[in-house]
Amino acid sequence: MSCWKYKAGLLLIVTLVITWVTSAEVTQEVYDGYRHPFAVTYLGTSLLAAYLPIALVKDWLLRLMRWDGIETESDSAEAVDLSFAVKQGATQRNDVEMQNQGKVNNSKGYSSLEEEKALIYHQKGSEAIVGHDTKMTIKQIAKVASILAPIWFASEYLMNAALARTSVASTTILFSTSGVFTLLIGVISGEDSISIIQVISVVVSIAGVAMTSLGKSSATNESQSTATISRGGGDSLLGNIFALLSAATDGLFAVLLKKFAGEGGDRVDLQKLFGCIGIFCVGSLWWLGVEPEFAVPQSARIGEIILANCFVGSFLSDYLWALCIVWTNPLVAALASSLTIPFAMLEDILFHHRQFSMSYVLGSVQVLLGFVLANLPDSFSWKSTLEMLRSLK
Repeated sequence: MSCWKYKAGLLLIVTLVITWVTSAEVTQEVYDGYRHPFAVTYLGTSLLAAYLPIALVKDWLLRLMRWDGIETESDSAEAVDLSFAVKQGATQRNDVEMQNQGKVNNSKGYSSLEEEKALIYHQKGSEAIVGHDTKMTIKQIAKVASILAPIWFASEYLMNAALARTSVASTTILFSTSGVFTLLIGVISGEDSISIIQVISVVVSIAGVAMTSLGKSSATNESQSTATISRGGGDSLLGNIFALLSAATDGLFAVLLKKFAGEGGDRVDLQKLFGCIGIFCVGSLWWLGVEPEFAVPQSARIGEIILANCFVGSFLSDYLWALCIVWTNPLVAALASSLTIPFAMLEDILFHHRQFSMSYVLGSVQVLLGFVLANLPDSFSWKSTLEMLRSLK
């Protein structure tokens, strides 16, 4: 995996965490006046279909550029052939005594040159074909999308359903357990090997999440108690269950995406994949009838907020998050969801002037530490740590 992709993936993660915090607040505000999480999820995932024409136009432009390059290279090769033929004819006329031998040698030389040129062109063509074949065809991408689309839709719907029934803080805390599910699914499926650093990073992150759940801000406690009463205790419990299920399906999606995409996403065009996922959701999930009493938002403002949030929170952030998975690894991307806790805390301190308990602050620091540990290089293993400690004695 190239170093620049990994660094770019980490930079994208920071950008996405800020987007997630803002999107979660906006989504819950929408559900206060329009409680249709399935409709919001359906719209957000359907927008992904727009990536397919974007990818096809991109491929068309690349083919045009490649064709112009091939024509230029062909003209240069013809000029070399003409120059070679003129020089060869002059040599044959001047060397009369060695004409027969010269013809044989020249014929061999010309034949050898032609074979060499043909081999070069064949190798270039093979590289282009292999480079294209290493990527999945559109048919293969469609098959992969048919597997990933239901998992992705389930994760998105369960998250939105959780936000409609419980608080943003509870949803964020429970969803941050996706790191555990990602690690377990990766090990069980054989897609990832467990290391002591990975285990420590997950434990530290989960411990930090637990500390933040025990020490909440006073303003948060008041708002959460009010929200719990208004939504009902049963709804709040169901929302917490939905958040956990969303974390599990999110971990499954991350592991499968990394498996199909390969290192650095070299095997699949993510734009085509997400475009196919969007098309699959448009054509295959509308009939489920999860929310039979569908209604258009009564307020134009809510409708505008839903569209804007779906574009930023789904169309853009989902694709960028997929890049984070294939450019880094599923565990790092999963632990990134926990970063919403310290970022949300900073947002509340700076913009809402809320005060947090010491346990909440320490928990947020632990969450950040867990993410840092997950990004330590593979060379930093338990064995190398023991050797370093022994050398200090």
